[in-house]
Amino acid sequence: MSQSAAAAQIGMSQTALSRRLLAHSAFDTDELEALARILGVPVTKFFAGNELAAA
Repeated sequence: MSQSAAAAQIGMSQTALSRRLLAHSAFDTDELEALARILGVPVTKFFAGNELAAA
């Protein structure tokens, strides 16, 4: 999936998603939930130190 396609599904521009992925801007909880849903992973996958993140 392209960044543009993911951004469109989340409801933001590709530039906004890129800034978040590069840690230039923070995701809000709704955006993280949407990204997890699109990628088919639990939200916990995005957080280091969580036992589910290692799976």
